[in-house]
Amino acid sequence: MPFDEKLMSRVDKLLKKKRGVAKLKMFGGICYLLHGNMCCGIEKERLMIRVGPEEYDRLMSHKHVTEMDLTGKPLGGLIFVYPPAFKTDQKLMEWIEVGLSYARTFPKKVSKKAKKIA
Repeated sequence: MPFDEKLMSRVDKLLKKKRGVAKLKMFGGICYLLHGNMCCGIEKERLMIRVGPEEYDRLMSHKHVTEMDLTGKPLGGLIFVYPPAFKTDQKLMEWIEVGLSYARTFPKKVSKKAKKIA
């Protein structure tokens, strides 16, 4: 299983009322976009969160957080968050909001491949 479908359902439920959110298969998992800009995603059982450089060091100090590394080289600005850090929907939304906040700093763009969350 390339990504946790139960986690995807939880994220979909939390994001379905947010305007401008869509999802797209990417990185062997699911990525969520806000107005065409990646904000977060799911790879296996872990969350991917796109974070700004100002937040990166602070967030990396959290327990159950690692740098995102899919190819042997860390991908700057992306972190993995493991399940113990988002057991509740409130905690899950707190992590997702980190990615949404950063995605809001970019101009809106159109992603023709992404599908809106209904």
